[in-house]
This record gives sequence, structure tokens and C-alpha cells, in this order.
Amino acid sequence: MNLSEDQTREPRALMQQVDAHARVKPSAWVFRFIQNSNLDTVDLTFGELRRRALRVAQALRRRHAEGNRVLLILPPGPDYIATFIGCLYAGAIAVPIYPPERRKAPVRFLAVARDAAARFVVAEPEARERVESLVGPAVLEALGTEWLSPDGEDGAPEDWELPYFDARTPAFLQYTSGSTSEPKGVVVTLGNLEHNFALLDPYWAVSRESGPALTWLPPFHDMGLIGNLLAAVHHGLPLVVMTPQAFGRDPLLWPRAMSHFGASSSVAPNFAYDLVASRATPELVATLDLKGWAIAMNGAEPILPGTLERFTRVFAPAGFKAQAHCPVYGLAEGTLVVSGKTLGETPVERHFDRTALANGRVKVAKAGPKALAMASSGEVLGDQRLVVVDPETRQPCVAGTVGELWLAGGSVARGYWGNRELTQEVFRATILPTGEGPFLRTGDLGFLHEGQLFVTGRLKDLIIIAGKNHYPQDLELTMRAAHPALATGAGAAFSIDGLWGEELALVNEVGLDYRNTDFAEVESAVRQAVAREHELAVAHCVFVKLATLPKTSSGKIRRHRCRAQFLANELKAHHHSGEPVVRPEVDRPEPAPLALPVTEQQRLMAVVARVLEIEVAELDPDRPLLEQGLSSLRAAELQEELQFGFGVSIDYEDFFEPWTVRRIAEIIATKRPPSAR
Repeated sequence: MNLSEDQTREPRALMQQVDAHARVKPSAWVFRFIQNSNLDTVDLTFGELRRRALRVAQALRRRHAEGNRVLLILPPGPDYIATFIGCLYAGAIAVPIYPPERRKAPVRFLAVARDAAARFVVAEPEARERVESLVGPAVLEALGTEWLSPDGEDGAPEDWELPYFDARTPAFLQYTSGSTSEPKGVVVTLGNLEHNFALLDPYWAVSRESGPALTWLPPFHDMGLIGNLLAAVHHGLPLVVMTPQAFGRDPLLWPRAMSHFGASSSVAPNFAYDLVASRATPELVATLDLKGWAIAMNGAEPILPGTLERFTRVFAPAGFKAQAHCPVYGLAEGTLVVSGKTLGETPVERHFDRTALANGRVKVAKAGPKALAMASSGEVLGDQRLVVVDPETRQPCVAGTVGELWLAGGSVARGYWGNRELTQEVFRATILPTGEGPFLRTGDLGFLHEGQLFVTGRLKDLIIIAGKNHYPQDLELTMRAAHPALATGAGAAFSIDGLWGEELALVNEVGLDYRNTDFAEVESAVRQAVAREHELAVAHCVFVKLATLPKTSSGKIRRHRCRAQFLANELKAHHHSGEPVVRPEVDRPEPAPLALPVTEQQRLMAVVARVLEIEVAELDPDRPLLEQGLSSLRAAELQEELQFGFGVSIDYEDFFEPWTVRRIAEIIATKRPPSAR
């Protein structure tokens, strides 16, 4: 049976929607961009969006860009969305990518540019200068890309002639985040977008009747791009936009903005709801009006019932209702959304027996230590079909068992750009023995219970922490390169359930010549390297005997088996970060006083300890913060605390060097930024 026939329907192309809205309501704003913490804004109207998009399209068409890939490395803002729509007008294929950063730009940019065979790059001049300084002029020239300004060119006619398109025409390439060594570009078509917009329509209908939607999500990936920016354009409804950097600096700006603009809906990963609930004070909540917040979508990572309950409890005095919580499930390969909660109802939560789930069986249980509380991701939306399949036999699972989620429907993307073999494996799966399909293998594990979808984990090894994707092979490479004791050993990176979400665990074999090494030194090197390269804190670091990690017959690490051995305490470990570290017996003097008055020392130590979520007594002023739990979110918070609490400005990226409290104290004492030292 062909389950993707609806993909051949003629789509209502996004650029046609822009034309229609610009004709009917040219002066109505579609995007309201928040400029600062005072919530000042700049608007982009439908008419201006079309004009700016056509200027970009004109520049691309004059260069014969139709069908070619165009890298967008623009920051969130009017230029970004206008350039994306301009690519559609020109018949070019947009390739959104994070703007280059000092450390990550070379690998990420080059890997995606080469895989997509990009002919053009749209960026500000300083972005090109930054990339060129990192990769070198010769490497940049060898790519053969032409760099264009987001301003485009004047002279585009109002009666713009659209390029040929149909439902299978690629709209853009969605590169899955995390891995840079093996980038995978999901080919999202115009038909995929139309189908997913229809699935989202009931949620956007709320904005049609009440306040605008609001987003702070990065616009470079599916939830921020499709679920917010493009959906707003498609439905012709207003969207308030704040940058992800603004959220990182001050998470509480999110509920403040929801209240200020009377926003009716927003979407974020689970960690963001938990973070905001933990930071909010009764005094702040008393200033908010969240009665109009009707949809609080939660997706992209495991959804914790405790987070939903805590958020409701904290913000109920401001009028927030539990019925607003809206858990959803989706993935880039399925364009965006797959399932979601029915509007107006309280999210479904159930308790299941932990032991049974660990063995792949679903058994309802009473609340207690032997039960796991799970939040449903709602019902499968629209005409999509979701089947729970045994990933080994490729046969449907019997009711009451956990399996891999296989998806069919009009939102399933065409495949991975330029990778037929992987496309066949992931997007063209068939059920045995009937041959029914094709289905998308999501790589996610879960089950259906009373019509509700419960996601239990991932068959694929993708790690999601604080809403960001990380591929284990990248983390493992960083770990092995961090210290020679690990260079010849095999390693595994995986996540485990922590108190507030997923935590990173790293396991690596130790070379024979390093069996008696100082493992505290090895652990320190690993923590610093992972924090510096991936902006992640390592929760668990384990070094095991050589040739003891579970492997396949071909020699590949069995990460899931390694994780199971870790949880069962069955690893043959030389060292575990959760165990006391045996250090050489030497006399260690008391730490010297910090270069600050006593009261300032105490205040600084208290601030850093609070940001790291540890006790002041546990904070070592001479130990790098990277080894004491510093992560990307905590770095952003510490940057703000030092700026407004101590009057010093430290670059965000400097926190991912081996900085200590003592060094920060020295900077505060001199009242000079580190660049002036």
C-alpha cells in the first residue's frame, strides 16, 4: 500500500501565501521583534516581508540560483525570515545553519556547505570575515560559494513570476543538529510543509481568536522555523519574536513577554519550563497576567510530569492553567509535529511499572517508588499513521509492549540530501511479512496506551540535553582526544534520567600503560574538553578496563548495553566520578584569600555556587568551573550575574576556558574586562 499518495497534491506554496497576505493586509504586522529587556519592538509587516523577500529573490535569480542550495547564516531577525522566503520566490533551496561562532564555525560550516554542495551563502560581511579568519581564504575559496548580502537587489517587479513547483519540490534542507562529521540534510518539500501546517492549524486557531503567539526558539531548526516563523506566515497570524540569546541571558523575560503582549501560545523544550519555574519569585509572578496563555507546547526532549506540575503551581497565581500545557512529539524527518494533546484538556499522565518498562512491557501501576510517572505526548494528529514495530523483526508489536515508532503520512520528508542508502534505510522501511509501507523509522521508542502516545526513549543514540541535540560520536571523539590515557580505548556517550531531565554520562576504556594514572587529572581534562567543545557539563565520568565495553561482532560499541551496565553498576571501572577520588597524600595549604574584600569574596562565592547549583562549601575557588558543573545555560546566567552584580563584562565564550573563581575575583578587583588585562 502506498501511504504517501497525498504528497503529490498541489500545495498552497508558502510564497503564494505571502502574496495573498501582502495583497489583503499589507500594513498588518506578521512579526514583532523584541529588541531589549524593556520589551521595545520593531515590526515587520506582510507588505514589507514580501518586498524584502523579492529583493533577495532578484539577486538569486540574476545568478541563476534556481535549484541550487543557499546557506543562510543570519542571526534571528527580519533579514533571516525575508531571506528564507526570498529563496522560495527564486526557486532556490534554503539551508538554514547557526551563525558561525568562534570555536564551532569551521567544522560545522564546512561540513554542511560541502554536504549540501552550496552555491551561495547569504550573510552579513562580518560573518564572512569571521569564517574566513577561521578556515583561511584558500579553504573558503575552494568551496566555490558566492556570498550575498541579505539586502538583496532593487528592481524586483511587483508581479513576480513564481518558479515551477509542485508538492515534491524541496523547500529547504533541515540539517539535523549535533553531528558535524556526518551531517544529514532532511529534504523538506512544499507538500510536507502544507501537510504539517494543516496539523498545526487547530493550535494556531487560538491565536486567530485571541492574542499573538510568541517564540524565543532558534529559527534554524524545525520547532523554531516551521512551528513558529513559517507557520505564522502560512496562517497569516502575528508572532512576537525574541532571540534565544535573550532567553539565555534572562529566562524570566519569556513569561514577562507573554504577559506584556497578551500572548496566547508559545512552545519550548521541557528544560525551559523547569528553568523558568525555578527562577520565578512570588514578587515577579504577582506582576504577571498569564490568563490568556492558552497553549504551552512542550516538545523536543523528554517531558517530565513534575515539570508540568511545578510550572502550573508557580504561575497559577498569575492565571496560568494546567489545561494550557500541551505536550507534543515530532521530529525533523517528519517535518515537525506528529502528535499533540487535545486542546482544552489537562495533559494525560499515567504511572507504569519501572521493571516492566525496562523489559519492554507496559504495565499500569500505582504511584510509588516502583512506578514511573509519564506524560503522554497526545494523540497522533490528522491522517498520519503511527505503528509500534519491533526494530529487530520489523513486525508490529503486540499491544502492551514497547517498540520503535514508525510513521507514514504527508509530513514525512523525502529523505536525506544526497544519501540514497540512508534514505532507503530510514524513510523506506516496510513491515514484514506483508511489505506494507513505506514508513519512516523515527528511531524513537514508545507505545500507545488508550489512544495516547508515550515516548520512552531512543533507539537511535541522539542525546538531547537542555533542548540541544548532541551526537554521541562527537562527544566520544572529544573525550578520547582529551587525554592520552583514553586515546587507544573505546568509549560510549549516552544520557540518563536526572532529577531535572537528561544528564550526560561518558565511559571510556583506559590504555594498559595508564592503569595507575591519576584519574582525577584525566577526568578534569575530559570535563574541560567537553564543556569547551560542546558547552555541556559531564554528570558522570567512568574510566574502565581495556576491552571490557560491550561491542558488536564488527567491533562497534553497543551504547545501549553500556548504558544498561552503567545503571546496573556492572562496569569494570578504574574510576567513577561518583566515587571518592584517591589523590596522592600531600600537604595542601588552605586556599589563599581572593583578591577582594571579605564581604565581596563571600558574595562572589555565593553567586557562583548558586549558578552551579552546589553548596558554597563544595565550591573550589582554584578548580576550573568547567569541572564543577558549568554548562551553556549556567555560563549565560553567570555572565549576567557578573555584569549586573559586580560591574564586569566577560565574554560568554571565555567561560569555556579553564577559568576559576579566583580569576574572576582578580578581574572584579581591577574592574577591567579580561581583554584589557
